[in-house]
Amino acid sequence: MDCRGPRVYSSRVDTVLLILGPAGADGELVEAAANRASKAGGELVLLAVSDPERASEIISQVCEAGQIGSRPSGDLADTLHERQEKLMADQSRQLVGELQERGLSCRLEFRYGDAVAETAAVITSLTPDCVIIEKRKRSLFRLVKQDRFLDDLREKFKFTLLEV
Repeated sequence: MDCRGPRVYSSRVDTVLLILGPAGADGELVEAAANRASKAGGELVLLAVSDPERASEIISQVCEAGQIGSRPSGDLADTLHERQEKLMADQSRQLVGELQERGLSCRLEFRYGDAVAETAAVITSLTPDCVIIEKRKRSLFRLVKQDRFLDDLREKFKFTLLEV
C-alpha cells in the first residue's frame, strides 16, 4: 500500500479568458486570444457582461450633450439596455461559432449585472491561465479601484494578463 497519499492526475486544460467590452472585440484582440489558446492546446472562454448601468451612463452623456431632454423616460434606458444586450449576445455567439469552425475549443460566458463583480466571479470560478483585455486609455477594467482591479486578481490567481 502506498502511504504517500493518493495520486492526483490533473485533466485541467489551459484556459484563456477574453473579456469582451460593451462593443464586442476587434479582430486583433480576438486573434491574439485565439492564438494563445491554440498554442496552449486549451480552451478560449469569451466573457460578455450585460451591465444595465452602462445604458444609464450612455443616457446621462446624451442628456449632458443636449441631444435629448433633461429627463428622458425610464423606458429609454430599458430599451437601450435591451438593444445593447441583444447585440452583444448575438455578436458573441457568432464569434464563438466562427472560432469553433476553425477547430478551437471555445465557449461563451454571458453574464448579467455589474461588469466588475461578474468579471471577478468568472475569474474566480475559472481560474484562467491567461486573461486578455482590450488596451484602451479609458477601459472600464483599468479605471476601477485606481487601476488595481485586474492587477489584484492577477496576483491572487496567478494568471497572465495581456492587454492587446
